Amino acid sequence: MSEERKVSIGMELLQNYEFKVDFHLEGVEDLIVDELIPIGEGKGPNATMVVLAGVGNCLSASLVFCLRRS
Repeated sequence: MSEERKVSIGMELLQNYEFKVDFHLEGVEDLIVDELIPIGEGKGPNATMVVLAGVGNCLSASLVFCLRRS
């Protein structure tokens, strides 16, 4: 049985729509997220891009896992 892990993040508003995201993981840099122009300044990925990256990572990791098992 796997260990239960708590997952949490911290977010700090820097300015306008720009946030710093802290994943609370040792050795992992904070992520700057921002809305795209004209709403924000586009200093980092927006929420849609981060969600798409998460979905893409999940699907890709599942595919790699299945291919390695076969």
